[in-house]
Amino acid sequence: MTLMVKFELVEDPEVIRFTHIENGLAWSSDVLTREEYADREHILGQSEVGQLHRCDEHAARFESNAKHLGIRYFVLKDLSLPETSSTSQIVASCETLNRVGWAIVPGTSDVVSVLSVCIGGVFTLKDHRGRGYAKKMIDLLNDHYDSLAESTEDPFLKYMVVFLYSEVGEYYAKMGYKSYHDPLYEVFALDALEKRYCDAVVATAGSPEIRTLGYDDYEDLVERQRQQFKKKMVQANDGSKFIFTLEPTLSIYKWFEDRDIFLSKKFQDEKPERFGATLPDGSHIVWHHSWIARSLYILKVHVDPSQDGSEEDKFAVLLKEAIKECRASTLQFLEFWQDEIPGEKFPKFHTTLRLVESGHNLAKSNGSLSAIRLSPACQREKNECLWLNNTKFCWF
Repeated sequence: MTLMVKFELVEDPEVIRFTHIENGLAWSSDVLTREEYADREHILGQSEVGQLHRCDEHAARFESNAKHLGIRYFVLKDLSLPETSSTSQIVASCETLNRVGWAIVPGTSDVVSVLSVCIGGVFTLKDHRGRGYAKKMIDLLNDHYDSLAESTEDPFLKYMVVFLYSEVGEYYAKMGYKSYHDPLYEVFALDALEKRYCDAVVATAGSPEIRTLGYDDYEDLVERQRQQFKKKMVQANDGSKFIFTLEPTLSIYKWFEDRDIFLSKKFQDEKPERFGATLPDGSHIVWHHSWIARSLYILKVHVDPSQDGSEEDKFAVLLKEAIKECRASTLQFLEFWQDEIPGEKFPKFHTTLRLVESGHNLAKSNGSLSAIRLSPACQREKNECLWLNNTKFCWF
């Protein structure tokens, strides 16, 4: 059966709210009503990262390309349905959060800024499922961004990257997305971990001064992340792979904090104020209160290298702060993606973790399966892509 469909970029606030009310059926949870869920999505859409296309800094950096940044909303319409309103023909919808990424193209050594497109909110309306609308919509979304990439020689668009986090396994492979699974860790044995790992370090190395991270007071630390990310890219470049990472920005973390603050009202009277911690040398940790899951999600760990090899000592002190926050917020466990706290960088931590935590909570299958699709100019490198820093902080 040939579908009579139309794929549209939409900016009408009423149409956008309609899509959120509809997909709230899947993602509002038992905590929010669908109206409240739509309210939250509106707040996120109006956040700094959602409105990057209106940012003066990005207009100066990327000129006319800045208009492609921020959240973009798309719908698929079935033209065979009666057109009685602006939403009557909508059968599916999705969104993309468009941020700045960095890439090194094979055969080159320069780190270039590229459009980083993250797909989210892929939803087929309840009464229209089983007809292939979702696949058609993603195919047309791919065409939309491919056309944009092929319209110019500007590296920002030509080498753009599109990625997503699948809740339906390898479904998106047939639309050209290559999966990069990053295992999930859940840590419930907080007392044992704190005693055997964190306190053991503090007892020998001492406890340095800690600064708490507030809502937007750590741009200096994000700059450290940027420097480390670029250094990591250059070190990984052997000329044979397409190397990609999302550029870390404070606006990305504030987007998580906005989600955090909105949901916190359902669980406690006080608004959360601690979103991480830092040491005097700039080593730091950023977290997110995942209220519905009852977990404290570790979004980012940045530990400055030390000549004396004390990176794990620094991490142990920061981890203790996360455990303290988990308890203070009456959350039940810590959660992180493996690449955020890799075993090769923090071997003592992982050894201790295996001793104190149940094995089935470690290196679990991640329900958010990372998958990436390169632009037409880089399709020949699709199996030779190195996606760095593919952790929860990129998620949408």
